[in-house]
Amino acid sequence: MRQVLKLSYSNLPLHLKTCLLYIGMYPEDHCIEKVDLVRLWVAEGFVANLCDEDAEEVAGSYFNELVNRSMIQPTNTGYNGEVSRCKVHDMILDLIRLKSEEENFLRVVDNANHMALSSQSKVRRLSLHLGFGEDQDTAAATSLSMSHMRSFALFGNTGFTPPISRFKYIRVLNLKDWRTDGHDIVDLTPVCKLFQLRYLNIGRKARLPAQISNLQCLETLELNKLDGDVPSDIVHLPYLLHFVVPSGKRLPDGICAMRSLRTLRCFDVGLNSVDNFKGVAELLNVRDLVISCSGTAPQQGIMDTLWCSIAKLISCKLRALTFPFFPANLPPPIVGLDHLAISQAEHHLEVLEVSSTLFPQVPSWIGQHCSRLSILSLTVNILRQNDVDLLVQLPNLLDLKLNIRKCPTERILIDNDSSAVAFPALKLFTFSCFAPCLFFGAGALPNLHTLTLNHHGRGLENVKLLEGVQHLLNLKEVHVVFTNGYCGGRAMPGIMEAAAEATYRDAISMHPGKSGIKILVNLFCLVMPPSAFYYDSDDGVFVGN
Repeated sequence: MRQVLKLSYSNLPLHLKTCLLYIGMYPEDHCIEKVDLVRLWVAEGFVANLCDEDAEEVAGSYFNELVNRSMIQPTNTGYNGEVSRCKVHDMILDLIRLKSEEENFLRVVDNANHMALSSQSKVRRLSLHLGFGEDQDTAAATSLSMSHMRSFALFGNTGFTPPISRFKYIRVLNLKDWRTDGHDIVDLTPVCKLFQLRYLNIGRKARLPAQISNLQCLETLELNKLDGDVPSDIVHLPYLLHFVVPSGKRLPDGICAMRSLRTLRCFDVGLNSVDNFKGVAELLNVRDLVISCSGTAPQQGIMDTLWCSIAKLISCKLRALTFPFFPANLPPPIVGLDHLAISQAEHHLEVLEVSSTLFPQVPSWIGQHCSRLSILSLTVNILRQNDVDLLVQLPNLLDLKLNIRKCPTERILIDNDSSAVAFPALKLFTFSCFAPCLFFGAGALPNLHTLTLNHHGRGLENVKLLEGVQHLLNLKEVHVVFTNGYCGGRAMPGIMEAAAEATYRDAISMHPGKSGIKILVNLFCLVMPPSAFYYDSDDGVFVGN
């Protein structure tokens, strides 16, 4: 087997050998995020500088090729077939670490005291794995000269603090998986002098220096537990592509200057200035935008400013727009985005998760501008048949979460028309409404795997459950969540879990594959009145046909 692996490695092109060797920095059985690995490869300069191709897309193709050659193993594959996480087989990991040592490419050490050997060998890439909680004498390690180091990664649960100030020419600081049992805040003040730094990712609570504009090469800055303020001069980093901070952080004014950004998480609408709401419109390279709201939701006029900016991004390169699940009261645009500044150019939006905004109905611009959507999460006040007819035509939709506040007075038909299959690609469908008022036509949802229904226990009254379910030929799982307790602001009786499960088992009795369908029923009891976005029967309970 080892000879076969060596032959497989030898047959790799040079650029894939380099990328594979780099994976040797991860601990055994570690789950590796594709997005992290791609950005690290780019920061390390492993991707050829091709004038017409995006470096991260090229790096993504390298990752896919290593998967196809079975050099790395997928651990998470989405319904779109894309691998998002991987790990490395133990034997392959042994091989690439051996090759890394031979070529002085990368060194992995499991004791801080052994860092001295790496310092003497002048290895440029060091990955430190510290015993996951074991106490070690790290005083000597912190005094070593690290000026030759270009890349440093730290894994484990340890109180050891890397000697950041000694990494004079470092390009990559990968501290994402550095853990500790304490609550100490990591002082990142020394990074302001790391002029070659391109990548900084830290998983612990950390504080940045007040000024970081010297980091002119920085491409990735991920601080999911940032303590303190965002540096005011961060807007002057010309090559910053990925910027991640937790919710609850106000960005400095002038973000309109951050025109290289591709990832912005999180933009807190409860804290940012109106100028920044407008400035988002200038971030024409943003592909992934995550909105948060840690304070009071902004009023309609301010949110309309943001919606206008979002409309402009949709016309450019935006691929994913995510709103928070809570609070569930962010205003929708006062006019539809189809009346805003969305151009008729090709759009790239693939993920739209805006369930915290209550739209009056399904926005028409989703059908007009979102043909590439694969994930959609949406909350509407009223669902009409023509709204469903708009959604069923989305050709690439794989995952749909549809929340309906006011129960339809008639059942909702999901059926093919004369020219197209309804939801041709959909694999996950979550429907939240007071009553499960759906009817599935023959041939519709041919690829549906999992159906999730969230509704009130009283919603089963006078309703024929899962009408047409026998037409969902690939259905494998039905998840049901009953909400008992409150409805329309009033306390309501509900249904018992056992009775609900029996009702649903009876409902799928007509399905040809009923014996292979898994039914999962959960009872969720509200002890407080729900927000306005929970389904409401005040305007007419569904009565069936």
